[in-house]
Amino acid sequence: MFRKRSTRLLSAVFIAAVFIIVLGQSRPANIENTRWEKLEWALEIFAKVAAGAGLIGIFYQFSREKELAEADFSLRLDMHFISNEHIRSIYDKLERSKVKIEQFKKEHKDHLSCDEYEEEYLSDEHIIDMANYLSFFGPFWELIESGLIDISAIDILSYRFFLATNNKFLQDNLLCKFEKQDVWRAIYLLHNEWRQYRKKKGLSVWEGLGDLSACSGFDEIIKGKSL
Repeated sequence: MFRKRSTRLLSAVFIAAVFIIVLGQSRPANIENTRWEKLEWALEIFAKVAAGAGLIGIFYQFSREKELAEADFSLRLDMHFISNEHIRSIYDKLERSKVKIEQFKKEHKDHLSCDEYEEEYLSDEHIIDMANYLSFFGPFWELIESGLIDISAIDILSYRFFLATNNKFLQDNLLCKFEKQDVWRAIYLLHNEWRQYRKKKGLSVWEGLGDLSACSGFDEIIKGKSL
């Protein structure tokens, strides 16, 4: 959404430098080098430098305001997630489910079979709340695709997102359910983009017993095909 401050400042400095150089060409070629004329010329240059510095200051202030807006957006997003009772309830169950999955993986590391895993904390009675949990993230893809926000603005929720998309129970009963993948198109696209973003940054992504990308139809949706 917003570039790094150093890049912005370098850009601003470059623009200001060009501004100064271009205006500097306005000095008359036949000016006489008297003491007063040299002083006048020095004052003119100083005024142009000050103008350039003013541009940098304005640019920096504008960028700073955008950074604060991004931080405010992220905090409000986090607060909205936490304040939703139903979403928070599913999140708690997903956390418990993750602990069991990690224990299962540790115990069966030599012969891991997903079919042997039995979910304890999630059940069919939670389907609606689980669907709402996933739907919370859906609109973010439209915002990212349209360029209104960058994925970094929502990365504060990455752990909670992958905790759901890479949960086997949610995959089997919602995300990867036969002929229902198109319903979760935005989640598939967001998962793919977000996963690549974090991998590129060297950040972790919890994969549970299998990443969502292994689901049937995932590649077709990413390529823009309907199922």
